Amino acid sequence: QRLNKGLPSYKIVNDFAISFDKLPVNSARKLVYRDIIKFLEKGIFMENDSDNAILQMILTGTNPLENEIITILKKKLKTDKIYARQSFTDYGIDSLSLVDLIVYLEEKLSITIDSEKIKKIQTMDQMLIYISTLEKTGGENIANRLFHSDITEKKLLFLNPILYIWIALIKIAFKYIWKVEIINKEKLIIDNNIIVANHTSFFDIPMLVHAFSMNNIKNTYAVGKSEVSKIKYFFPGMPVIWANYEKNTNEVFKKSSDLLRQDKSILIFPEGTRTHHGNMNEFKQGAAYLAKNSNRSIIPVTINGGYDIWPPSKKFPGLFGKAKGSIIVHDKIDPSDFKTVESLNAKIEKVIRSGIDTEINKDLK
Repeated sequence: QRLNKGLPSYKIVNDFAISFDKLPVNSARKLVYRDIIKFLEKGIFMENDSDNAILQMILTGTNPLENEIITILKKKLKTDKIYARQSFTDYGIDSLSLVDLIVYLEEKLSITIDSEKIKKIQTMDQMLIYISTLEKTGGENIANRLFHSDITEKKLLFLNPILYIWIALIKIAFKYIWKVEIINKEKLIIDNNIIVANHTSFFDIPMLVHAFSMNNIKNTYAVGKSEVSKIKYFFPGMPVIWANYEKNTNEVFKKSSDLLRQDKSILIFPEGTRTHHGNMNEFKQGAAYLAKNSNRSIIPVTINGGYDIWPPSKKFPGLFGKAKGSIIVHDKIDPSDFKTVESLNAKIEKVIRSGIDTEINKDLK
């Protein structure tokens, strides 16, 4: 309507359609209008916002290398057809899955991929062009850069003395005010492991502080969202990896791997964010991927009661309510027992979910 304003009637655009494929062209790169008309007649182009986008152009190679890349992609993505204008999102590829895809392509093609460049690619045909231009190298792949390169994230030399006061107060509060019970505490042997827990509320880390020994607290680094990193000004010197793991998954893995190689432990909430409805969300695969590539055991922990004590709808936690909490420590999981990251992640989620609403916790409530 803006473009039509002031134009004579013979120049006004009356209708339009959108193609999610490239428009058909001939060998001279000229548009083939008869084919465009055929596609319009078949309803392939979107003419209304209620239409579904239809892709027609199958990704095909123009040389043996491109054909090899497409074959590898089909196997990894578990599909027999890849459309040129499909995006990573169409295949459910998030930031973590993209790292996994990069590792796979580097290993199969003996190339080195710039992860920042590939993040900017919008469609599969663009990715094919980029990958096909990379020369085969004997260089270091992304897995080695993340898990075996020189350590750049240094461990804290000591815990801020002020934190000792906060830790003491937290332990007293959760023992006497909210009466948080620690179940299977004898299994909480933290020794250069990855601790994985469900994310119920802002109280999750304090509840785990209550369960951990002082030595475990000093040697365990939580992965925290950069959006809430302002808390470090209230608790300076906290052992936390502050990172935006939605945008830069590589940074999280590199920092976590560096600390694990310095005999530290890592605490991760695989849901990515605390629950807003009280139920456990689906686990993302980051913790499983880290465990599999760093060969560190996982200690699954179920947190109960945090949501009831401090739900997201309240500014402050309840002090005198009936809500109580518990922490259930499960048996360690050895990542070498699982062939894939997906199967390991499914096991972690199943074990932690098994501790929610058990008879013990019903009695506590």
